[in-house]
Amino acid sequence: MVAAFTALLSGCSTAPAHKTNFQLCLEDDSTCNSALLTDEQTRQLVEVRRPQHFLDCLAGRRCHEAALDEREREQVRQAADQRNFKACLQGEADCRKDDLREGQREQVDLAGGARNFMYCVSGLSACDPAALTPEQARSAREAYLQRNFAGCMNSVGTLLRCNADDLSTEQRELVLRRNVAVNFYICSNALIGCNDALLTPEQRATLAQGATR
Repeated sequence: MVAAFTALLSGCSTAPAHKTNFQLCLEDDSTCNSALLTDEQTRQLVEVRRPQHFLDCLAGRRCHEAALDEREREQVRQAADQRNFKACLQGEADCRKDDLREGQREQVDLAGGARNFMYCVSGLSACDPAALTPEQARSAREAYLQRNFAGCMNSVGTLLRCNADDLSTEQRELVLRRNVAVNFYICSNALIGCNDALLTPEQRATLAQGATR
């Protein structure tokens, strides 16, 4: 009986004490009931959370500006300004151009122009041809013609499109030679896709000799 009572006391002495509501609030526990805090506890809680709250405000997270002093509010405004400037420079959807300063707007316009030029030169759908300068338009056109030629020269195993109408005379001749050579290989090996219309007289003769052997 005595041993059991001693064990019970020992167990009670090692059990963790229940946390007060104020402690739960200090630890930002979800069970904290802020309505039960005294005015002094609320003041202490605000002071404890002030540094983290200020950092949250600077990072653009949940923020109660009324809890900030004027110096902190100015820093938060500057941080928000820089975040918006960065978003605009990168062409992000949450950019607010109306909030940009004059110097920032100029940099954003330059970055946007360079980004659009890259889209156009790369043949991306985001390209806005109307926003290109005449020199940029010429460069974008030249890049397209090179991509088109590459697509026509290698129409198998490539995602590049081929528009024969946009080939130069020299390019069209090179593409024709390539197609004739590839077609001859296909026909020589009895592969699917042989086009008799593309065979030259010499190629027809060669194929005929092979068939009679």
